[in-house]
Amino acid sequence: MSGSANTHSKLSPSSAKQWTTCTASIGYIAENGSRIPEEKDSPFAAEGTQAHDYAEIALIEVLDKGLTRDEALANIPEAFREPLAVYIDECLKHSGEGWEEMVEVKVPLFYRPDDTGTCDYMAINDDMLVVRDLKYGMGVLVRAEGNEQLAIYGQSAVKDLEMLYDFADEFPVSIGIVQPRYIGEDPISTWETTIGELREFTNEIGRIAELIQDGGDVEFSPSLDTCKWCKAKGICVARAEQARDVLPDLIDPIAEEIERPEINTLSDNQLVNIYQHKKFIETWLKDVEAHLQDRALDGDAAEGTKVVQGRQGNTKWVDEAVALKYMAGQGLKQAERFKMDAISPTQAAKLLKDKLTKASTKRRFDQLTHRANGREVLALESDKRPAITCGKDALPDLDDDMLG
Repeated sequence: MSGSANTHSKLSPSSAKQWTTCTASIGYIAENGSRIPEEKDSPFAAEGTQAHDYAEIALIEVLDKGLTRDEALANIPEAFREPLAVYIDECLKHSGEGWEEMVEVKVPLFYRPDDTGTCDYMAINDDMLVVRDLKYGMGVLVRAEGNEQLAIYGQSAVKDLEMLYDFADEFPVSIGIVQPRYIGEDPISTWETTIGELREFTNEIGRIAELIQDGGDVEFSPSLDTCKWCKAKGICVARAEQARDVLPDLIDPIAEEIERPEINTLSDNQLVNIYQHKKFIETWLKDVEAHLQDRALDGDAAEGTKVVQGRQGNTKWVDEAVALKYMAGQGLKQAERFKMDAISPTQAAKLLKDKLTKASTKRRFDQLTHRANGREVLALESDKRPAITCGKDALPDLDDDMLG
């Protein structure tokens, strides 16, 4: 099995974003372990683990057995082939003569040598150290530059290899993330750095790891990014306190009784303050709900809650082929049994990508497509998108003569 299926260190590289920012989180999770339901394998996590396993198998067959990329991918399920081809091609750019390639390689963590981290792909020659990580998820974009997890892999690899290589501070290090299924961005993100710069970046990670392990002065630091994957996010008092603090005049989620503010109307400043923290509050509420639901499903429902049957799903055929024969037998014509729609422009462009390199063909294709403008949405003033002129702001200034 790939490293994605292994048991992780408490100070694991994959959760480094959390524990380097919220240094109290590791101890808090340990102290409240009895209140935290066991993590259940999600379909997305299982799919990601499967993708890593297939990628490992295919890469080894290419590197060790001399198969072509397509030959190696032919041995895995079709749904995985196209995304993993992107990852394998990126890895193979750093392979061959002069390179030492390592697939799913375990490296002792530089801040905790008794534990190991698993790097998806690593390669080194006399001129460069390369670290590549496969992210199979398609919902959350992950970038390489400044990525704590990948920086830990890189620095740990340097420490592990420094007896074999004479690393100078200027020795290049290329850290990269391949996220082939994310739509709208380049699937490959790289961070080109050096041994010296990487050491300087990871010095703070090492300092924080030592602080946590030695029982030093840790603190909570909740935020959207930090809390995203924290096991204790649904019961964390620090998050509740932050939710209370960002809207001090409107809510107090910790108090036993919530007193309504004695005000006639909300000011603009209060309204903007509420909107500015909307995502944080919504995410916190969802995490609290998820925690309570997990407990209830485990038979440990908090007093005042229960699990009920939700709305039923849509009716579907048990076996579509059998259903089609049944409908035909009942006299439904083919046009009645099937609903046929044209594929989308995006799907067509993918199938026609070779032909669309021709300017005239691309021009005709563009004439056949239309993309609606985005609807108007509210944004904070810090948003980089330009403001839309609307409402009374769109009206011309009127002087007294024009008003009569």
